[in-house]
Amino acid sequence: MLHHTIGGNIIQDVYDKIMSLADPEIKRSRVDVEQVTDVFRTFNFHLVSHKQQKECGSNLLLFRHKPTNVITKYQLFEVPTGNLNWVEKLKKLLDTSDDDVILIARENLNGLEEFCESLRRETGSDRVRCISNRSLDAASQLPDDLSEVIARHHVANVYHGGKWGNFHLVDMKEIEQVDSSRSYLLSTNPGDLSSLKWFRLPSSKNSIEYKVKFAALNFRDVMLASGKLPAEAIPGETDKYRTLLGLEFSGFDHVGTRTMGIVPGEGFSTHVTQDERFTWIVPEQWSLAEAATVPVVYSTAYYALVVRGRIREGEIVLIHCGAGGVGQAAISIALSRGCKVFTTVSSQAKRTFLKQKFKQLDDASFTQSRDLSFEREIMRKTNGKGVDVVLNSLSGEKLIASVRCLAKHGRFLELGKFDLIHDNKIGLSAFLKNISFHGILLDSLFGDVTESWMEVRELVREGIEKGEVKPLPHRIFQKKEVESAFRFMSHGTHIGKVLVDVIRETDHVLQRISLNPDLCYVITGGLGGFGMEVCDWLVQRGARKLLITSKSGVKTAYRQRHIDVWASQGVHVTVSDNDVSKADEAAELLDERTGGIFHLAMTLRDAMFHNQTQRDFELVWRPKCDGIINLDKFTRQKCPNLDYFVTFSSIASYNGTKGQSNYVLANSVMEQLCRIRHNDGLPGVAIQWGAVGDVGIAADRFGESPVAGTWPQSIQSCLDNLDKLLQRDEPIVASYIPVEKLSRKRKTDRGISPETLVANILGIADWRKVDANLSMLRLGADSLMTTEILQKLNHCCGVTMDTKAVTELTFAKLKGIARKSTKVAPQYRKFQRLRSSTQSISVDFRNVSSSSCEFILE
Repeated sequence: MLHHTIGGNIIQDVYDKIMSLADPEIKRSRVDVEQVTDVFRTFNFHLVSHKQQKECGSNLLLFRHKPTNVITKYQLFEVPTGNLNWVEKLKKLLDTSDDDVILIARENLNGLEEFCESLRRETGSDRVRCISNRSLDAASQLPDDLSEVIARHHVANVYHGGKWGNFHLVDMKEIEQVDSSRSYLLSTNPGDLSSLKWFRLPSSKNSIEYKVKFAALNFRDVMLASGKLPAEAIPGETDKYRTLLGLEFSGFDHVGTRTMGIVPGEGFSTHVTQDERFTWIVPEQWSLAEAATVPVVYSTAYYALVVRGRIREGEIVLIHCGAGGVGQAAISIALSRGCKVFTTVSSQAKRTFLKQKFKQLDDASFTQSRDLSFEREIMRKTNGKGVDVVLNSLSGEKLIASVRCLAKHGRFLELGKFDLIHDNKIGLSAFLKNISFHGILLDSLFGDVTESWMEVRELVREGIEKGEVKPLPHRIFQKKEVESAFRFMSHGTHIGKVLVDVIRETDHVLQRISLNPDLCYVITGGLGGFGMEVCDWLVQRGARKLLITSKSGVKTAYRQRHIDVWASQGVHVTVSDNDVSKADEAAELLDERTGGIFHLAMTLRDAMFHNQTQRDFELVWRPKCDGIINLDKFTRQKCPNLDYFVTFSSIASYNGTKGQSNYVLANSVMEQLCRIRHNDGLPGVAIQWGAVGDVGIAADRFGESPVAGTWPQSIQSCLDNLDKLLQRDEPIVASYIPVEKLSRKRKTDRGISPETLVANILGIADWRKVDANLSMLRLGADSLMTTEILQKLNHCCGVTMDTKAVTELTFAKLKGIARKSTKVAPQYRKFQRLRSSTQSISVDFRNVSSSSCEFILE
């Protein structure tokens, strides 16, 4: 198909000429590309671009009609790399001459075409053009005769791989899932259960590894995934684990022996590593599913009642939530040891179940856990004396009421963490009855093999032999149903345990950056707003050695707080004032233990080019360009274990932003260096960020206003994309929210409306059939659901509210939120040779474009 893009009737003449070349005797006779090109040339067209579509057997040709009024008067202006004394000369030339100016960069390390675009935007003139050598081989030179290139009158003429063309952004595809027999579960956005995803689990060097068949869900997992329990509240060396989800498993050891065990974290994995002293052999009469119901509940119950509570025959024990896993285990242990048991339940069905399972229990053994009436009932049934032991899993006022249920010399065994981490008060007067309060944190025993743990392990083993330990009823979810498993348990209606069957030969899982804790990661400019977030991201991905460069050092409490938190996680942080723009100081930072470079150092000196000075250009050039050139040189010499060489650029270098010609030039040079490294088989990627929200220079200067044609992208969205972009085999990638993508559609979160998002959390099949004026509280939203709704609305719609406002929310109000939610989801792009199809990913409520660069022949 020929598209008529110029005036007159030339295209018809061209078409007739091409058709005359076809053989009329042959059906579907084809004319080759050279013949078509020759025909166009005779009509004063020249070929701009040629792309072969192999999959459909076609060729796409783009021709340009040569202008008849080409200005032949021009001046060539050489722009050398590194030496910036040309700045003043170019300013003078543009001020004193009306001729066209053709900038020429003969060295392959340059950023000329982006700089040229910035000048053209500032002047609003077409008189500035450029010729740039972007070959990846330093020995490759521009052709001696440039007259034909100049005659084409193209704005940017890039010489690359022996051909002329230019670079353009193309959209990237979503990262494909990979087949893997090894995976683990991670909540990528705690508070949003839909963010539970399976990621590829790297191979382990540890020989003591167990293959998991079933992983059991505990309430701690629900609290972590729902964002109600911070990871910092979990005792032990939790930083060793990619995730804390999963405490127990059943499966096989390295010789195939059926095994069940406890792990501090990463229990929701296909493979776990653990000391064998935290495992037990599964009895022959048990299935692996039954075995997975035992480790945590019985270890917790034995540790609480026997090791800490020291229950004795004849004592009275109050066990809250008796139908739960720990509740059933505790009832079994207490009854086996001759204790009288009272227990609370939330439904008649649970009461009936426990009476059938434990024949010693009768109607008088039960009371309600949904309100405070249990206190009155317990005191009445004990004639006002109270109970000897309380095994508590209730919070708030119910915890206080449970303390009041204790008799003199009673022991209170607290299983929950909610009141502990919130430092809730119980009142010291309760201790006038000579009671004791015990925090039962089983996970505090996981770090080292302590005497207490060995006692617990032996109690479980003996309990299995004596029949005191019995598997619990359970419900099994498949691996792909893990979100449903978490939601099911969060509703609190289950009896017994919830299991996930994780074993499959292969799975489609996501990949996630995982860093080597033995290597050091260098972050230049790492104490800035974005830099601190990147450092935190590196720690989350496994880095345990950070070397941060900063001119100003640790001068604020905010920075010190971050460093203290990292140190508490076992991270060794070194802050250096070395200037990487100086060769000797850059070399001092690097050695064979360097695993990655993240170059964020920068200086801004914004002004229109005619107001810029050579000094302004030098101040911007040094941290970015001299810095990256030195880091490139010395990592080649000294860093054989380097996995990442990342420099942060800006979408301004592609757009050619007004008033930032020096910044644009410096970023473009860094990008070209990453192209060269990539061509040399070395790690190297430049990321063109748009405006970054929340933190950093753009956020400080412009707030929520668009910058360089982009909306601010939330820092969480940036970090999510960072993981994806570093998995690409591309030297230049981009992540930004283009202003023109702003949409007034009310769809969010992959096209799902806010009403549907909330309905999914509440378990409502069709929200349209529900009274739109009923509050979330009236519709059955508990505290976990409320937290998830809050997180989801903030993440997908940009709505911020407190938990009380969420409980008062209605579907009618949600419609109003939907109408106001005018921003759409993010995309991301890359710089590459071959075009790829567009694919959006929903990581924010605006449209983040992620791209790579394609070289188009001209």
